Amino acid sequence: MDRWPRQGIAGLIGLGHLAGEYVFAELLDDRTTYVLHLPEENVFSDDGIHIMDDGVTGEVALEVGGLIDALTVELGVTWFVDQAIVDQIDKLYRPENDFHSAAE
Repeated sequence: MDRWPRQGIAGLIGLGHLAGEYVFAELLDDRTTYVLHLPEENVFSDDGIHIMDDGVTGEVALEVGGLIDALTVELGVTWFVDQAIVDQIDKLYRPENDFHSAAE
């Protein structure tokens, strides 16, 4: 978690009908709580099992699996801490954070 950019981490879904879509785990001010931004309001597996909802919050759990781990397993998410990728996905889910466009 020490490598996470200040706003959170971005992930690329690798499995199921959402493969190729991005998710974003936005860190909140306490830097241990996050909110997950997902490409659909209610995310289901290909066989119709509910995985989780957009906007769900969790806490960073280093020793035990949390919501990020569950999403990783269920959807084959690859996570990125690269600032440029995180900024791009942050703007996708939170366009008000596109400071570059606002300055133009």
